[in-house]
Amino acid sequence: MRVVSLPEATPLDTVVSVQRGDVLRIENFSGDLVVRSWDRAEVSIEFDERRDSDLDVVRRAGVVEVRASRRKGRERNHRYVVFVPVWLPVEIRGGELDVRAEGLGARLEVGTREGDISVRNHSGDVLARTLDGVIDVRESRGSFELRSLDDDVRVSNIEGDLFIEANDGDIEMFGVDARIVQAGTLDGDIDFSGVIQPGGEYELTTHDGDISFEVEADAAAEFSVATYDGEFETEFPVSVQKLDRSRELNFELGGGGAQVRLQAFDGTIRLLEAR
Repeated sequence: MRVVSLPEATPLDTVVSVQRGDVLRIENFSGDLVVRSWDRAEVSIEFDERRDSDLDVVRRAGVVEVRASRRKGRERNHRYVVFVPVWLPVEIRGGELDVRAEGLGARLEVGTREGDISVRNHSGDVLARTLDGVIDVRESRGSFELRSLDDDVRVSNIEGDLFIEANDGDIEMFGVDARIVQAGTLDGDIDFSGVIQPGGEYELTTHDGDISFEVEADAAAEFSVATYDGEFETEFPVSVQKLDRSRELNFELGGGGAQVRLQAFDGTIRLLEAR
């Protein structure tokens, strides 16, 4: 059932009522999209350039879908601001679209072909994917699956498990409190600083880059470090248990507990003590 259609040159003032159990799906947008939380059980949509766009709002089986229509040969980039209840799950799919999400409290899924994705003060799981853009997540908690094909991924002050891929970019992780961290890139550096949890699993892999792994002085973990064509540097007193032909080093800190695997085919691995 079609609920709202906004024709060209009509001033935009769209408010859609939602209820718990609904999902908001935003599709076909280009330009800049900001999604913010508020205390109403409604979705409000605003954008700056009205003359060349339509918005269709459709509700089907608990999914509220907002789609931007496109007209051939006309300007397609706009700045959209969407206000949602903090408890509403949000799915965003776009082409050339920069996305910023602020203060949401439910699952967030973002997929863009080209554009940056920024998440701030989020509480809930995040799935973010972009082919060409930076992913930046800060001051958030949940489970995070972040993938950028051709740029950097950055997280800071995060509480929750991390699964990160950056095919051709750096990965930066600062202030991390996670039980599971899996981060890999083909052509980039990886930096990590955070808390090592008892029984946690941490795996960092790069083919052509350096790895910096910074932990507290009392960290308890079993380490496996592989540097096929690079060096290993450490600020901790390390007693090496094994050095095999693949240049894999195995050692413990603090009696062990967590599992840490650091692998760089062509780069330096540094184990640093947090200051």
